[in-house]
Amino acid sequence: MSEIEDDPQEPPIWATEKPFDVVLLHNTLFCLRWTGSYFYRIKKRLDWIRRLNCLKIAIPQDEGDHAELLDEWLFDWGISAIFSIHQPEGTGPLYPVMRDKAKFYGVLPGYIDDEIASDVAQKILPISKRNVDIVYRARRLPYWFGVAGQIKHQIADVVSSRGRIQGLRCDISTQPEDVILGNSWLEFLASSRGVIGSEGGSNVIDWRGEVQTQINAFLEGQPDLTYEEISAKMPQDWDSYTFLTITPRNFEAVITKTCQLLIEGQYKGILEPNVHYIPLKKDFSNLDDALEMLKDDNLVESIVEQAYQDIYINGQYTYRRLAALIEQAIYDPALPYSFGDQMKQIAEIDNPSAILERQLVAERHAKELLNAKLKISEHQNLQLQQENSQLRNVISSPVVRWGLRLLKKPLLSSGLVAAMMGIVILLGIAFSVLYTMFLN
Repeated sequence: MSEIEDDPQEPPIWATEKPFDVVLLHNTLFCLRWTGSYFYRIKKRLDWIRRLNCLKIAIPQDEGDHAELLDEWLFDWGISAIFSIHQPEGTGPLYPVMRDKAKFYGVLPGYIDDEIASDVAQKILPISKRNVDIVYRARRLPYWFGVAGQIKHQIADVVSSRGRIQGLRCDISTQPEDVILGNSWLEFLASSRGVIGSEGGSNVIDWRGEVQTQINAFLEGQPDLTYEEISAKMPQDWDSYTFLTITPRNFEAVITKTCQLLIEGQYKGILEPNVHYIPLKKDFSNLDDALEMLKDDNLVESIVEQAYQDIYINGQYTYRRLAALIEQAIYDPALPYSFGDQMKQIAEIDNPSAILERQLVAERHAKELLNAKLKISEHQNLQLQQENSQLRNVISSPVVRWGLRLLKKPLLSSGLVAAMMGIVILLGIAFSVLYTMFLN
């Protein structure tokens, strides 16, 4: 507990040299909310960001995962603009605290990089010259991602089996050792006529990690439970949300002119079935027909060319669009500390009623912030209790007791070996406990 209660650190030297005008906070920071009690430690050490008097823009992802922690975090740090994938208008079940305290901008989880697309364009082969028919890489997501997470490996299993029966050349895997990264991924895509996929996202809101905790508890006693068996034990409609979206993978397939065979979905209204991709039913009832379509060179060429023109050449889905939204927020007079707001304050200097209104808003915000911090403190204590309980369970296990008995033996000949074995056992268990606590 002492680490959590330490005074927040001062900002690094580079952060004090000049005042900030704008701070962009990305999901690579916000994913720390998934790290258990470590989250509170690192958040405390970064408290200097909260104290910055400037425009703060948040760009989170996976917004339904530990959604309440994210909502409280954004409020605590005084975020003025939220670039949201799943709640672009600020209405809906997410962000109950922030929905009327920040301005929301609808964004995508990724965009097309013009430089990468231009480089890839020099290497694209005609469909008839590609040496693989279907490629795919994904991982088997935990059950707490909901049914949308399970479809990602189900499509791999079904298409891999059926594709080979039809004589198609498939390179499909969900195994961690088969992962492909960086430029090699784009080369992998460009080597194939087609790629399978589904919408990104989740069907679950896990407010503070309780869904993950509950599912892990079920699996601890019965590790072979299927998703359907787990779902039957969960509250009704626990995975009934639709936080689904187009993904960067869809854009990567577009720029490599690889035909997409996708589970039917909305894809943010960007991809249209039978225009930009070959649709697959969720029960795979039309899979044979879809695979036959993939064999038609002329049809596949027309689909990938249409997608290339409508989605890439059109220019709406490149990073220029995200940059334009950021610029829009920076000059928005409705956002505190924005350039637009600063101009508005200059105009209000001779308007006492406007100044009084700002003071009242600040007082109300301070009260709400205090209430949020009390709620966060309660969750910290609960998290630490859970981790202490895990530690007690491991310490009281027969394996640990055996290791301790080995340590008590005299450090002579076989006794030395026994003691060393005991140390190794205890170190291994200690590492496992810390690793489990970090992940949970």
